[in-house]
Amino acid sequence: MNQIKFFGNICKHTNTNNISTDLSNHSINQMLDILNNKYNIDQSLLDSNNLLIAINNVEISVLNNHDTVIKNGDVISIISVSHGG
Repeated sequence: MNQIKFFGNICKHTNTNNISTDLSNHSINQMLDILNNKYNIDQSLLDSNNLLIAINNVEISVLNNHDTVIKNGDVISIISVSHGG
């Protein structure tokens, strides 16, 4: 099981700040697709160019970027870097 934590603008659009789901053995790209399909999160909110994503507090750019594979128990933080003006 994995915990997904939302921060920033995305919380308002998802009406939550976290989700528990099993994403083991999925890549970050696959996770974004699953979130879009399963939880009906607007794709524009999940645009990887507008997100900072960390696994266990380590930003994915120092891992394997969007090909990083999620392991059981990982905590994924998704931080929206776009905001209203």
